[in-house]
Amino acid sequence: MYDHKSENFIWFDKVKKMAQRRQQEALKPYGLSSIHAMYLVILLDQPDGLTFKELCEKLCVDKANTSRAVNVLEEKGYVFRDYTSAGVLKYKLILSEEGKNIAQEVGRTMKKFHRQLGESLTEEEIKTVRRVMFKIAKAVDDMENDKEE
Repeated sequence: MYDHKSENFIWFDKVKKMAQRRQQEALKPYGLSSIHAMYLVILLDQPDGLTFKELCEKLCVDKANTSRAVNVLEEKGYVFRDYTSAGVLKYKLILSEEGKNIAQEVGRTMKKFHRQLGESLTEEEIKTVRRVMFKIAKAVDDMENDKEE
């Protein structure tokens, strides 16, 4: 019997791996891996920075993994801690100019990847995919919220 559900999971994993490969290629010259891409891109969208906790929450990544990724980005000078905007004991993580440039490059790489994915789809199919992905994202958020309760 044909099991379309397991095939869906394989498809999601395949797309994720392809995206990570593209990110890896874009970040390799900077000594970074695809793991760092999401941190760079989310911080690019937050010019005033994010606290460590906010970064973990927005990316749904645990503190240990975030700490390792942020440490590498700090060591390379792509992010810095701003203690002035968040309070005495807190700090916000902000992209340096070089970090912004790298994040923009990753963004361009991913936009090209998304454009290539969508080339074989009609406008209606793209709308359907977007609608379905928002439903899946909401389900994931709901599962995360249930886990926290």
